[in-house]
Amino acid sequence: MRISNVWLLLILVCSACSGSDKKKIEDPQDTSTFVVSPAVKGSVEAAKVDPNFPSLATARTLNFTACIKDVAAFNAVPGVPFAVKDGTKEIATLPTNADGCFTWSEPFPFDSTAGRTFFEVVRTIEAVDVHQGRQVLRIGVNPWATGAEGIKDLRFESVPKLSSAATPTAQTEMAQLVIEDVGAEYQISNTPSNPSSLLLNFAPKLRTLGLDGSPETNPLTEGKLHVRMQLVASAGNSIFALTDAVTLPEESFRAGQVRLTTPLPLLRSVPKEANLELLLKVEAIDSPAPIGPAGGRVSLGRLSGLTINQRAPLRAEAEISFLDTPVVNPLANAPPPAFGFGRVQLERAFVQELTSTRHPKKIEFHFFAKLINTATNQVIESAQGVNVNEEFQVFVNGEERPHTYEPGTGNRTWTYPINFDFFAQQDPIPLRILIKSKNDYYGNGQAERVIYVTPWQYENLSLSLYDDLHSGAPTISVAQQSGSADITITSVYMTTLGQEHHVDARMNMSTIVKFNVEATPEIHRTTNQGEQTIPLGQGHYIVKFSTETNDENLPKLIDAQSIAVKAENNKLSFPVHFRFPDPVQGMSRVRLYLQVVPAAQDVSLVTPVYYGQFDPTMNFMTRFTKTDLSPNYIDERIRQLANPAPPSPISNADLFAQAKGYERIEPKLREMGLSQETLDQAIDGTSKAALCDLFFDPKQPVPYTGNRFCRESSDRFLQFGTIDLIRRLKAEKETNNNPSQIRVEAGISYAIAESNEQTQGTSNNIGNEIGVKWGLPSWLAQLTGLDFSYGIKGQRNTYWSQSYSHRRSTTDSRGVDQGFMLTVDEVPFELEVDVDRCLVITAPAVPARSRKTYLGCRSQTVARSIRENFYLLNQAGNVSMAADPHGPPHQRPFVILVRGRTRFQTLRTLLQDPSVMFTFQTGLPRPLEFLNSFGVRDDGFFPGLLTPDN
Repeated sequence: MRISNVWLLLILVCSACSGSDKKKIEDPQDTSTFVVSPAVKGSVEAAKVDPNFPSLATARTLNFTACIKDVAAFNAVPGVPFAVKDGTKEIATLPTNADGCFTWSEPFPFDSTAGRTFFEVVRTIEAVDVHQGRQVLRIGVNPWATGAEGIKDLRFESVPKLSSAATPTAQTEMAQLVIEDVGAEYQISNTPSNPSSLLLNFAPKLRTLGLDGSPETNPLTEGKLHVRMQLVASAGNSIFALTDAVTLPEESFRAGQVRLTTPLPLLRSVPKEANLELLLKVEAIDSPAPIGPAGGRVSLGRLSGLTINQRAPLRAEAEISFLDTPVVNPLANAPPPAFGFGRVQLERAFVQELTSTRHPKKIEFHFFAKLINTATNQVIESAQGVNVNEEFQVFVNGEERPHTYEPGTGNRTWTYPINFDFFAQQDPIPLRILIKSKNDYYGNGQAERVIYVTPWQYENLSLSLYDDLHSGAPTISVAQQSGSADITITSVYMTTLGQEHHVDARMNMSTIVKFNVEATPEIHRTTNQGEQTIPLGQGHYIVKFSTETNDENLPKLIDAQSIAVKAENNKLSFPVHFRFPDPVQGMSRVRLYLQVVPAAQDVSLVTPVYYGQFDPTMNFMTRFTKTDLSPNYIDERIRQLANPAPPSPISNADLFAQAKGYERIEPKLREMGLSQETLDQAIDGTSKAALCDLFFDPKQPVPYTGNRFCRESSDRFLQFGTIDLIRRLKAEKETNNNPSQIRVEAGISYAIAESNEQTQGTSNNIGNEIGVKWGLPSWLAQLTGLDFSYGIKGQRNTYWSQSYSHRRSTTDSRGVDQGFMLTVDEVPFELEVDVDRCLVITAPAVPARSRKTYLGCRSQTVARSIRENFYLLNQAGNVSMAADPHGPPHQRPFVILVRGRTRFQTLRTLLQDPSVMFTFQTGLPRPLEFLNSFGVRDDGFFPGLLTPDN
């Protein structure tokens, strides 16, 4: 018999077993004399919109059509009434038509601004007359989709997203007003009776979350908006207001278009070199649910005449800041003070303190200015022969600062240190300069003024200082609007440094793969001179890693850690040890999440999480892309591994007994009045007769009973097996790794089948089943680990069954040529362990329906020094199963872990046999999963069970 036929037969047997198990679940609908078939159909119709914001629906009308069929004949049931209920509430009672169908309608309120989903509507169809019983329907309703697409019968169809209709959907993300582009026409007029005016037109849209969780934008047709706008101009690094910020409190729109006109007089002349921009913020009014506003900037170009006519995209901004317009200084006409000081200037700047990233944190600025006699407009050199340094005081933000005088210049010089965040938004820092007179000559007067310092420009003093009196307050710059800087990671080069392996008391092997990592991250920020990328420098950083399986649907965490690293020559270079609890994961491509953060929380540097993939088996350069994940994503993974679930206290022996369905001998012996010594003797092989009492009643009065025969010849009546299970692991040591290769000659074929069939009926089956050992070669039985045993078993089954399913079949078969190489890493361990020596015992002569299998272990563990071998097999290739988990199965190479030399030799012999054909079919969609299942059989990979090699 070829192996392909054996596996196909085993799959069919397992499928039948699973079906039997499912019938044991009691179905509350089994007593019904009717079924609802085929799938419920229906439609979603427009019903109600919000009166204040007609673009948004608040309710739909749902129409459902259900068809009834008789269970016995499976024919339509015409002219019979049935009730439709929502729980205990009756919705309608309707008779079926000639086709056995009836239709009912019901209203369905919903929030149309929420993320799209299917709501689960549960309805019960109850028989009113003729028939009896009920059928429960699960119907998916998508109220955003009108027509038949909004109704799905969940008994036969799946939907991408499902929510409970009884529970309002959580608003995971607020609906957002979207304006893609704006048309603007600005007419400039100098007459007071006909001021300049602005005509705007745009199409408002609404962005919500679609069924797949991604943003989805749809037009808005009718509603009311709140609009605020301002015309500004930019020249060089300066931005200034041309008009006041105008607010239109309510603007209605129809047919999906907003058109509005408003007076917008200019406040100043427009420089020819200036670029004009429109600041715009639009908010929805009286919407049924909160809608986020739309805001941003529209570029209108340069002014070349008296009219601007432009349509341009709206550059969206989360927060739009309208500019203040100039006002008259109320103190402009006040009498001048007795003295004042001239323009404040910078002499030099020194970096006093660095951050953990080795960028400036504290800078000392040296300022100077001349004291002026405002009556004569002369520089103050002296005060009636008194030392002028002692007659004046200089204060900065209320703090007195020492100052010096330079004879002949009139300059007063003082210092002031400024702490700042090198990576923060570059807002100029105001300093209030106050100079006081200490003598009567200047009437104990004082002069004060505000200056602005931008410490980010400390290397260019001309850009670092604004004097409010001489140059005005600084205008809003590009850097001020950009926000904080962030770390950019484009690629990482990783060089393998080897591997090490470990085992635990369950005989699980784990792998540590060592790499040296080299990366050259950069810091991206926006300055007053535009976009800027600066190197990482020589600072201290924390590099955080998280590795996960490469499964798009349900990735599993493998390892997470953080490493302190010092940047040298703008580069990060450090060793890292990736832990793989499953060695097979260490042979497949995995997801890698990476984050670089400053070692100290002394800067506002944004540190995104980056994503890439890597193959732990080779050197590689991998590209990384920035994700939208939370900055705490990797920290949460690290905490998850730092607080693992406590290990199971159950011993390997109890685990083995539970998994096999064996009963422990020890409680049974105590129940029968026998001691542990009885079991110890049986395990040692000195006396097994007393164990006959487990299966044959010793109190039977007949002289020659089974118990007596068993005691006289226990080996003929009982079957014994001795196994060793690890109780504790005292020491483990990996010895020399022996890599090798084997050539696979066995054929491999794959068949993909998808089925969906429909059957219905009733059956009654009464019969007997007798099973004997199959005539399989011993090497095949050992390979599969299937427990075929001699004996006779009888089974009488009586059951009634009803089934209902739908079938649609397609088949895709491919073959793979024979002959390819497998790399084999032999990983041997020398172990010091304490083992439980246990006995497995059963009685074949006892009828199968009452036969039990017992497991018992010695009272004392046995110390052993053993050698255990693990074999990691991997087919090298360009296409990895982990790299493409949904790709064609015939492109997926083998990756398998085998324990025990005997098992490996058996597998190698099988793979090198050209007459063998492996066939993978429905139920085994991933060959890797099938091959890995080879490792959990009792003859090798069961937790803590020592292999026969020991």
